[in-house]
Amino acid sequence: AAKEQGKYFALHSALMSMQGNLDEEKIFQAASNLKIDIKKLKKDMNKISIEEILQENEDLARKLNIRGTPTFIINGKIYAGALELSKLKAIINESINDS
Repeated sequence: AAKEQGKYFALHSALMSMQGNLDEEKIFQAASNLKIDIKKLKKDMNKISIEEILQENEDLARKLNIRGTPTFIINGKIYAGALELSKLKAIINESINDS
């Protein structure tokens, strides 16, 4: 819904950098810090188009057996969990060499 205000990646990054469990208060505080209109955000969150996007993402994750974040798909292979930058670079370089 933050995409409706051009702030998807900013909010995504802010939320991903937070420690612990997220609740509505933390999410809306992060949005507010980014100058996102909270009233509009809440309204947009209830749009059918937003629900459809979330459902499509959930369906795809289920089909690929992705159960958490982060998950990387590189050259058709799935890598679950946080990877060190050096490991991620090595996987990408190997994938490039295999292509």
